[in-house]
Amino acid sequence: MIANGTIKSYADFLALFPERPRIQAGDGWLVICPAHADHTPSLWITPAKNPDFVADFKCHAGCENAAVLKAKNLTWADIRQNGHGKGGDSINGKPCQPANGNPKQSQNSVGTPQTNPANDASTANGLTLVTLAEAKKLPIAFLQSLGISDFKLNRLPVVRIPYSTV
Repeated sequence: MIANGTIKSYADFLALFPERPRIQAGDGWLVICPAHADHTPSLWITPAKNPDFVADFKCHAGCENAAVLKAKNLTWADIRQNGHGKGGDSINGKPCQPANGNPKQSQNSVGTPQTNPANDASTANGLTLVTLAEAKKLPIAFLQSLGISDFKLNRLPVVRIPYSTV
């Protein structure tokens, strides 16, 4: 079951959606989506294909997965299977390295800095596709072929990285 705020299994994640109706279909369930005014189950939840996570999910009404997690007061780290739990900012116990060389800022569930960027020198410049390509020593065209693009968030440049839920 859920211990210390971490979802340990597919069953734990599914239990967070008790609203009726719930419709079983194949190896998954259609449930009421918490991210919009759903009257007919539209959120498809299945056991995760990626072993790092407990479940895969997709709202057929078009809600972003981050919005679904936020509506349940969860983050991606909360549904990680490999023991990282809340704030899963490490791989094999080692801190992740930021692409721009600045220390990683604590983030809220929607991925925006909690600090005021105007007062925080480490995030004042943001991150662009060019900076990411240089830091990772990868061609910009290659990153773009993966769907990575520049984006503005709170007037700062950020990099949008698409993640597959399949």
